[in-house]
Amino acid sequence: MKIALIYDDLHQRGGGEGLFFNLVSIFPKASIFVPIISNDHLKSLVKRKVFKSTFLSFLANKGEFLYKISSFFSLFWFENLYLGEYDLVISLSNRFAHCVITTPQTKHISIVTSPIREVWETPLNNSDSTGSLFFKITKNLLRTYNFYSARRPDLVVPISQFVAKKIDKSWRIDKKNVFTLYPPLQPISFTTPNHSRKKFSNYILLVSRLNKWKYPYIKQALEELKNTNLKIKHVGSGPLLKCARQDFKKYKNIEFLGRVSDKKLGSLYSNAHVFLHPQLEDFGLTPLEAISFGVPVVAYRSGGVLEYLNSKVALFYSKTSEIPFIINSIPNNFIDIKEAKKILELHTLEKFRYNLLQLIKTVK
Repeated sequence: MKIALIYDDLHQRGGGEGLFFNLVSIFPKASIFVPIISNDHLKSLVKRKVFKSTFLSFLANKGEFLYKISSFFSLFWFENLYLGEYDLVISLSNRFAHCVITTPQTKHISIVTSPIREVWETPLNNSDSTGSLFFKITKNLLRTYNFYSARRPDLVVPISQFVAKKIDKSWRIDKKNVFTLYPPLQPISFTTPNHSRKKFSNYILLVSRLNKWKYPYIKQALEELKNTNLKIKHVGSGPLLKCARQDFKKYKNIEFLGRVSDKKLGSLYSNAHVFLHPQLEDFGLTPLEAISFGVPVVAYRSGGVLEYLNSKVALFYSKTSEIPFIINSIPNNFIDIKEAKKILELHTLEKFRYNLLQLIKTVK
């Protein structure tokens, strides 16, 4: 069977990119189609057949604004792909990858991390929105295009029930053509999880990209913690990293570490007292990473995390004002390690591979 793997872009590092590389490992002979790809990602795929846009990749590497422009124009790149020689196309999409056109003989399964947020959603603080007529017309045109192009795949596979509800609301696809498949956890290398939790430091750990969708939630949580004696370490980069450091530069208990190595991240997880997950996520792999190290999670009561976390491994809040009290009330050895292992067993790469291959067999 000749297979093509398609993704929106490989410009940064995050959960979506990790999921795509899981697909790459599952299908070692598949061709790879990605319009925008960084040099680092391209080097990691040196032994694979990769189709890309040289121009869009060049443009994306010239700054955040040009990256957004190139992301928009990738729509036309996807529209003009010819995939007639492939028996199976698997797209991973949060923007336009699912929009590719396939022949009747080609099966197309689209794994969707979210319908395009820029079109269907508004950031929490709404600071990026504009009231210009051009913006409103463009947004409405993209909504219409996204609505109809979402019907091209033979099977749409959301990564959580939370995303499935978003798809139902935005795309109105027949539910018999939608099947949820949870993404796998990729274990962090170079370290051994501290399941015993006999020794740990007194800091709170956050791990997340800092962008317009996530930072407003993180900022609200940190506002509640900035005047406490609790130490906070944040790991992750993003376009709003400088903004975050500026917002909290007066507070010595809050530290933004930026991107760190896997070895450093494993050490930070292993020694954290609590993992704080304040943002709204479509699934959210970082709480899984936390419980794999025996670290209890304090999470916002919304989004995909509610589908796998429970009261034996996590505590939830509805209002950010509850965060300091919840963190201070967590006892040592709060997390149920047996329950954590049970949850983690449901999100292995082997289980994801098996479920995906079973899905492929159902597509006619």
